[in-house]
Amino acid sequence: MLKLLAPCDKNTISLYIPENSTDMSFLSQWISHFASWISVRFMPSNIMKIAKSISEDDFRSLYRWLGKIAGVQYLSVRSYVTKLISLQKENVPLSLSIVHLILHAVETGYVGNNKEFSNLPIVDSSGTVHMRKFMGTVLLPASISKWPRYDLASSWHSHILCLSESYLNVPSFLKGRVRHDLIVKYLTEAMGALDIFDIKNPPDAPLTLRSHLGLSGEELTLFLAWLKNLWYIPPKLKMSLRESEWVKTVKHGTRKPSACFLDLGRWKGLLLAGDVPFVDTQCFGDLRSFESILKELGMVTQPGSSAAAAVAAHVELSLSSGIMQHSEGQNDIAKRWYAFLRSEMWMGWRNTTKPVIWIPDHSSSGTWRRIDECVIHDRKGLFHGTLCVLDLYYRNEEILSFFKDNVGVAETPNAGMHCLLWINWSERKTRITEEECQNMWSVIAEGWGLLKQKRSTELKAFYSKCRIPCTSSSTGAEQILLAQPSEILLSDDLVLTEAFQKAFPSLKFAWYPRNADASAWVDQLVQCYKDLGVNQISDVVTVESSKGLTRDMYFETGSIGRGVYRAILGYLTGTSCNVSYQTRKKMVRQLQNVKVCFMNDVGKVSYTLCIGGKVYSVDRDTNVRWEKTERTMYVRTRGFCNKARVAYEVTSELAKGMVGGERAELVNGLRDWLLMSLAVHFEDDAVKDLLCAYNMRLTLEDEALLQEGHIPVETVLFF
Repeated sequence: MLKLLAPCDKNTISLYIPENSTDMSFLSQWISHFASWISVRFMPSNIMKIAKSISEDDFRSLYRWLGKIAGVQYLSVRSYVTKLISLQKENVPLSLSIVHLILHAVETGYVGNNKEFSNLPIVDSSGTVHMRKFMGTVLLPASISKWPRYDLASSWHSHILCLSESYLNVPSFLKGRVRHDLIVKYLTEAMGALDIFDIKNPPDAPLTLRSHLGLSGEELTLFLAWLKNLWYIPPKLKMSLRESEWVKTVKHGTRKPSACFLDLGRWKGLLLAGDVPFVDTQCFGDLRSFESILKELGMVTQPGSSAAAAVAAHVELSLSSGIMQHSEGQNDIAKRWYAFLRSEMWMGWRNTTKPVIWIPDHSSSGTWRRIDECVIHDRKGLFHGTLCVLDLYYRNEEILSFFKDNVGVAETPNAGMHCLLWINWSERKTRITEEECQNMWSVIAEGWGLLKQKRSTELKAFYSKCRIPCTSSSTGAEQILLAQPSEILLSDDLVLTEAFQKAFPSLKFAWYPRNADASAWVDQLVQCYKDLGVNQISDVVTVESSKGLTRDMYFETGSIGRGVYRAILGYLTGTSCNVSYQTRKKMVRQLQNVKVCFMNDVGKVSYTLCIGGKVYSVDRDTNVRWEKTERTMYVRTRGFCNKARVAYEVTSELAKGMVGGERAELVNGLRDWLLMSLAVHFEDDAVKDLLCAYNMRLTLEDEALLQEGHIPVETVLFF
């Protein structure tokens, strides 16, 4: 009777009958190899020979009896492989050996094709056995693949499985019998293993290509060909390829595709290889067939808005990395940048805080400046030491237009810049020239309203640190000093100003421009001074009339009528005066409801003001005195004074009282004109004739003003 050779394991079959003699010949090569996992012994060959000599029916009866008594079974190559697969249990050597067994069986024809045992556990490059089917991409062993050159194991580690190199190491008895290509074919067909360029559906995961990989131009071109043939590139993969620095350029090292430019003959010298990162076609070869995929990765292939954005990004990279300081011909490079951005009407730097303006110096280098550090022109030369004046460095009008219109550089220094420069001067200087004052304060005054609206930092500094230009009789009008707002006065009333200046030459009065061209902005200058804390002399002076002056001393009273208004408006409307309607209206409004009182003796009047902690008093004794606070003009009676003297003083009082110190240059002309009008007693019709004779004409607004009901028709006779 036959005995069971190894009955200790129910899964171990100790005795087998081969289905055919060839199976026994094949399996005998592997039985010892798998002896650690399964013990296989065939019926002795002499017994098998005797058994085979009986009839087929008798043999089947014998087989059934042997199976029942001793557990003898048929064994084929397929059943042997199947039994081994059931025993794997994450055993690495067993899993690898089974694959080699199947490879041998396929090679010798015992297994029909590679897919017959396709659902096998997989051993990866770390030696881990994967029993379940892997849902990601299975890659061929690294030594026979291209994927390691692209660092897939690092980038896609959670999305790929790399087969173990041990799959390629067949048992010694198979060497030379199982070809290398057969192994690769089996891994591809049975396990679905791929190389990088065989992947049709890459994972939605970043793939970071870096220059340290040392990829050749040919390898990168193959990579582009693979990308081009993909029906869909997942977003994360595409973004990582756009932003990875793997494209070799002519003069800018390795850059990311979205920062590179491809020369396909469309640039026509607008940009050169040293200006921006042009792709090195000597490395890559002809890339025309890859234009679409390169554009998809962000590469710039022709002029346009995307090219402008890429140029701007390169400029910003240059300023942050210091590339320009080490580039040859950087000044010409900068000019081509800005000319190109202008041609594309790039607006992306509008009011940016980044220093995107290249300022060449006299050597081969330069510096980067912000918008607020530059102006296009500074024709007065005030800011050459504090601002970068771009027309000194760039002669091309298109480039200057780009800075002004597209970037937002001020064409000329604005009011805020002038404020800061004035503060700087105030801290360093004690005296300023007339020209410096006019150049500086004309801009500050004209931009004052906008400055107040913006409430800029420049304005805050100006309020706290500004010193006002002023003059005094002791130093002369030509010598302009600087003083705190609380130390000076606004000369809104020339009569009072002259009285105090004569008595106290050291008193300081705010500076006003003395040329007629400045009349256009003098009103804004007055408002500016007021906002800064300078007081008008008429607001701070107190008046004390002579004691004993009563109404009983008035011989008669009268009014200032339409003829006086017409004479004043007619003169101020002239183009040489350059006085706006609102200013003219403000001036003549001072005459509203003013009465004229004739007296034998006008008497003395005392004026007192306090400034800078000191009190100043003056007495005034004249033939004519206009007290604005009382809305009264006192005139000495005709029989008690020289008529010519009274005429001169009346017209002077009117001119000085209305015009004020801010337009002192108008006083003499207006006084002379009023003297001429006084000769016809300010009769309205006579004044009209005078205006006509001297080719003076009132505006419609002035005429409407004269028709207001509060203006008397007749003017008192001064003589």
